[in-house]
Amino acid sequence: MVEDDFVRARKLAHEQTELLAKDNSSLPPLFGVPFTVKEMFSYEGMKRTGGSIHHKNDVMNWDSTIVARMKKSGRHSAGNNKCS
Repeated sequence: MVEDDFVRARKLAHEQTELLAKDNSSLPPLFGVPFTVKEMFSYEGMKRTGGSIHHKNDVMNWDSTIVARMKKSGRHSAGNNKCS
């Protein structure tokens, strides 16, 4: 893992647990399933270098389309990973 996001992941997991206890009739299809984001995709609040040392401090303020769709489907990210 390049950069973890365990604090936000735990917070969201607790929120999802509370939501599950209240009403689970209309949950998204991938509710509560964790995932990691390949470091080349923009993920709000996390670094994205694209493999370049020139971007080592770039922190994204938006989610890429794939990350936004994963979140909308009920999943929560545990951080960034690097796959080569």
